[in-house]
Amino acid sequence: MSIPSNLSEYMSVFMDELDEQIQIIEEQLLKLEVQGGEITVIQTLFRAAHTLKGSSAAMGFDALKNLTHGMENVFDLIRNRQLVVDSALTSVLFHATDYLKLLRHSLIEGQQESVDIEPLFVLLEQITQQNSPESKLAYNAFTRTGDENQNSSELVIELNRYQRNVAMQALRNQHEVYSIYCRVRSDAVMKSVRALLVYQALLESSEVIASFPPVTEIEDESNFLGEFIFVVVTKESHELLEERLSEISQIEVMHVDLIDQEKLNQCVMEPYEDTPRNLTLDDQLGVKSESLGGSETPQVRRSQTVRVDVDRLEQLLNLVGELIIDNTRLHEVTHRMMQKQHREDSDLATLSDIANHFGLIIGDLQEGMMKTRMLPIEHLFNRFPRMVRDMAQSTNKEIEFVMEGKETELDRKLIEEISDPLIHILRNAADHGIESPEERVQLGKSRTGKLLLRAAHQDNQIMISVTDDGKGIDPNKVKMSAIRKGIISEHEANQMTENELQHLIFRSGLSTAEQVTDLSGRGVGMDIVRAHIEKLNGLIDIQSTVDVGTCMTIRLPLTLAIIRALMVELGDNMYAIPLMNVVEIVALQPNEIKIAHGREVCYIRGNVYPFMRLDQKLRVASAPQTRAQSRRTTVIIVSFGDKQICIAVDRTLGNREIVMKSLGNYVGEVPYISGSTITGDGGIAFVLDVHALVNEEGSKMMTTSEQTSNKNNRAAEVTTFRLAEHLFGISVHQVREIIPVPAIEGILHPSPYVQGMFPLRGEYLPLLDLHRMLHLQHQELTSKARIMVMDSSRGTVGIQIDQVIEVTTLDENSRVEDMQGVNESLGIVGVYSKNGQLVTRLQLDEMIKETMSES
Repeated sequence: MSIPSNLSEYMSVFMDELDEQIQIIEEQLLKLEVQGGEITVIQTLFRAAHTLKGSSAAMGFDALKNLTHGMENVFDLIRNRQLVVDSALTSVLFHATDYLKLLRHSLIEGQQESVDIEPLFVLLEQITQQNSPESKLAYNAFTRTGDENQNSSELVIELNRYQRNVAMQALRNQHEVYSIYCRVRSDAVMKSVRALLVYQALLESSEVIASFPPVTEIEDESNFLGEFIFVVVTKESHELLEERLSEISQIEVMHVDLIDQEKLNQCVMEPYEDTPRNLTLDDQLGVKSESLGGSETPQVRRSQTVRVDVDRLEQLLNLVGELIIDNTRLHEVTHRMMQKQHREDSDLATLSDIANHFGLIIGDLQEGMMKTRMLPIEHLFNRFPRMVRDMAQSTNKEIEFVMEGKETELDRKLIEEISDPLIHILRNAADHGIESPEERVQLGKSRTGKLLLRAAHQDNQIMISVTDDGKGIDPNKVKMSAIRKGIISEHEANQMTENELQHLIFRSGLSTAEQVTDLSGRGVGMDIVRAHIEKLNGLIDIQSTVDVGTCMTIRLPLTLAIIRALMVELGDNMYAIPLMNVVEIVALQPNEIKIAHGREVCYIRGNVYPFMRLDQKLRVASAPQTRAQSRRTTVIIVSFGDKQICIAVDRTLGNREIVMKSLGNYVGEVPYISGSTITGDGGIAFVLDVHALVNEEGSKMMTTSEQTSNKNNRAAEVTTFRLAEHLFGISVHQVREIIPVPAIEGILHPSPYVQGMFPLRGEYLPLLDLHRMLHLQHQELTSKARIMVMDSSRGTVGIQIDQVIEVTTLDENSRVEDMQGVNESLGIVGVYSKNGQLVTRLQLDEMIKETMSES
């Protein structure tokens, strides 16, 4: 079907709305299945279907209009309590949502006729016809008798089936049912407010099961005339209700009448005096969950948005990049001119002011443009509840799916790219991980398995984890499967740790599933998941315990468009290394570079790393070395996953935020280069593909045999430092970096062990007072003082030390025997003798836990 020419310009807007409403319907159907006939959920479903029906009719899409009309009728029956929500009904409605998606796809392809909705439409019509004729109840709250000048009338209340059943059940449970008639004074201001005050007063001790007119009409001040009736269920007496309501001012007439079983069957009340007019009411429910003043679901003001084509945003971002380059050049030219001009020049001063202001404006513009690329990960997560629900039904399992951190923002391109890997991981968790209800009961677990999807920011990365409380990954099963399929030899398997064996599931063809299902079990997928994530410069990790559960964690950069990188120089060229892959910068002496098995390796603090000369790898010329440089080589230790290498460069130029640009189709793919960026002087710097370099040349920092050897030696590699007049040491793996002491910001009401906050790359981190923790005297701050930044169970923190000494190894043989009674719960592991001095080894994470819990 072709789109009418006069409507084609609205097609993109319609498709956006169609996507949005389908998502709403799917989300609310999941809630409907769990919560039953919650009125707010039903109203949202009805509005979404009604909106789609109207817009599709306006666009001339009859199939879509007919299908949404059928869904709207079903939602209307549920809303009026004429149709009970059960799993069969929700399955039909989910099926209808799938057809909406098919129709959407057919509209994009221009083949609307290819989707036959007739069987589903007939099914929806049958549901409507079977439930509406005999069960659609209406009520007319008031009917006048006699002529219009009479001052009395007979009140007839005809409750619908749901309201009548609630009232009858209340009577059986020894509760009272009352009808409460009120009329607000004719000269009262804000009649709706007075009526709602009555409503709120009743809610304190009663449940309102019916309202005449409905509460939504009472809230409409322009149309509400001041008369209303509430039917309530309560344990309070007639007198107490009247006393409570009499406190509300400007209520002119009030009657509280008891409804017994006989009156309930007849639904007829005694006539009220002074009722001068008729009220005609719609068939709506006056239940507790409807919109009220102070209701559980407050109205939220929606922010105004404008839909913009993504290509336009990309073009604007490129233009901002050009402005940044020109801004840098402007500053450089201004600086050179001011250096050449010996006397004061007012024009140069004005130019400098303009350049500075120009830089501030461009900085804000860049930040704003980068934020337009970021979207809440909710756009991705909202696809998964329906999928997990379907998987649970297909595998006959009970799964509670929980999502956390949906507000976490991520680059829109990453959101698109990460969808398939997450789907595969969730499928594996539902099929392999979570057991059947019967198995879980036998293991002492609840019948319902829990599947948690969480997103959070950590440093300059985003972490997405999928956690289940299922059977876990059995390393022995993985080991046997890998050996049987020839993935590894038995000797290699025996040398691997449990975690390394579990990571074998990322090898192609490996599966521990006992049978193949339509969800998983063929041994394909996890290797593709890992390759896909690594292509995005991300990492995936596994933590699993048998019969406890599995947690798969994905780490990704926040954006693919802008990254923080270490700039290095090699010959006449500049290169960028993503900072998230940089471990350390080291200046090596010639004797620290050796030959092993025919290739160069470097020896750093007892660890052996593969050594790569970047100029040889990229086949470019290196800068001629000076005499000073010939005595040492600058190397960058980079890592990807569990592999690390040393890369030799001429010199480092510092950290910068760079805008990633592709090399373009003309250049194509270049080995070891993932993209490029434009530098401040208008030049080009290439971004190194760390993934390719490490996978080709890298190795694990320490082999299994080396780890075993070290365990046997019981030696620990520590960073030693001075605090007051004492020497201390902590594990080098706890230290993230060591920085000079910046300006420390004080905070109000700090913990006794917190000195203040210090800045580190755009964020403020807590600075812990290690002197006070160890009951040591504070020393005067000198140029040797440093802050050690470390990761702890309480997050990233810093500790101020008086002086860094060295990185060394503490052997257990050097432990002082007569001091082994030191209380390790205080974070002191032991005291060692090193070079004639005593070194106290600390476990700072334990110390932080102790001191923070005390405070």
